[in-house]
Amino acid sequence: MFPKKQRITKKSDFDLIYKKGSTCYSSFLMAKHLKNDCNFQRFAVIVSTKISNKATIRNLLKRRLRELLKEFKSNLPTKSDIVIYTKKGVQDLSFQELKKEFQKLWEKNK
Repeated sequence: MFPKKQRITKKSDFDLIYKKGSTCYSSFLMAKHLKNDCNFQRFAVIVSTKISNKATIRNLLKRRLRELLKEFKSNLPTKSDIVIYTKKGVQDLSFQELKKEFQKLWEKNK
């Protein structure tokens, strides 16, 4: 889990990122990012109930994606808010496959 100051929690922040943020896609993930006024990055991971009705599966995916965000933090846009959305089929990926998808997502954006 990220420190509280590095989390996006307000609905107004999510709405702003969704409307004005840059988007990048991979087969199973989508990311929106927008420059912020802070001197640090802020993150959020969204896993919908459309992915799985089971909370355990959704929480597992969120934990895996947060771990990947921590691992690739230096490669991500600095001073920005980043929201990761999942797409159908992501629940069937292993951690290594998810890691490759995550790398593809940000390589396309550079």
